[in-house]
Amino acid sequence: MQDTEVTISRFQRSVAIALAAVQHGFEEEHPEPRTGYSLDLALPSSRLAVEVDGPSHFLLPDGRGVRKPNGHTLLKRRLLAAAGWRVISVPFYEWDGLRSASARQTYLERVAVLPKIEESEAKAAADGAAGGSAVESAAVRGLGLALGGAGSRAGGPSSPTRGDAPPYPFLWVSAFS
Repeated sequence: MQDTEVTISRFQRSVAIALAAVQHGFEEEHPEPRTGYSLDLALPSSRLAVEVDGPSHFLLPDGRGVRKPNGHTLLKRRLLAAAGWRVISVPFYEWDGLRSASARQTYLERVAVLPKIEESEAKAAADGAAGGSAVESAAVRGLGLALGGAGSRAGGPSSPTRGDAPPYPFLWVSAFS
């Protein structure tokens, strides 16, 4: 793998600062050796990746104003999920709508921290009760988050900012669902 110089955007820096206020242990630009990608923010112990997705990660809005991830972004998410990472996207158009530090921290608690904790608790309960089968926690479903498996379609209600959930295995997150 080649060493390349990484420039961290102001957007990524602001997400990192807000995330550090709600959960410690995230690393910036964490290298993922199996895929060759650098994760914007990662909690390696939990295999949780937070991708800070600026405008270059999306196609132009469609006729309904919905922005969909571009091919490069979809490929990265799919490969990271296949490598065992739970990928959370923080899209610029949602982040820009959060004006205060407390609003940003609340957003990150909802999409990154609480689902991780409650999913771990649900998985531990399922492992004990069902002999190791993974389940999606009620808290994750209640927040409008969905886990998609290989060949499945992530569910949840549509919203004007999110559109239809994409058909690839990663955690689609929207605080506005």
